[in-house]
Amino acid sequence: MLHIYGQRSWHQEAFIVGNRAALKQLQLAIGEALENGEMRETFFPSDEEGYDVYIACVDDAFDFETLDLPYHDEELFNKPKPPLKAFTLYGSK
Repeated sequence: MLHIYGQRSWHQEAFIVGNRAALKQLQLAIGEALENGEMRETFFPSDEEGYDVYIACVDDAFDFETLDLPYHDEELFNKPKPPLKAFTLYGSK
């Protein structure tokens, strides 16, 4: 099981909480993205409702300004769009 909690706003913490198997699965998925540029992996939180994590390894020259900021407090920010510009394989999703 893996829970990922993103930042609500600036300077706030982000958390990743998982059992050993899920953290190992995440580690391998990050390794695949480092090797191949992108990776998609399915994880499950404690309610067992699966979700996909998309991982992109972009070039140092990638313009992060083209992506919405990842904050998700809708009282402070507009709802962010997925960072599809960072993906080639999964960008059309």
